Amino acid sequence: MGIRQPQRKGDMNIDEWCATLQVARRMQKISQRQLASELGITHIALQNWEQRRRTPPIDKFEKWANALGYSLSLSKN
Repeated sequence: MGIRQPQRKGDMNIDEWCATLQVARRMQKISQRQLASELGITHIALQNWEQRRRTPPIDKFEKWANALGYSLSLSKN
């Protein structure tokens, strides 16, 4: 079973974003501890986000995305 990236490139929900960022971290060979340190959080918090047990605060979510080369786009429906 390999790591799969979401097929859809448009709007993604929070679960899809978390999965995408987890895949990006693994593909870049960055450990949870390394990334968590960069974000100023514990590796347990990052683990909870990646496994969708907790939702990250928007400021941390944006830092998480940016650290892996992604940018968040919030749009009003």
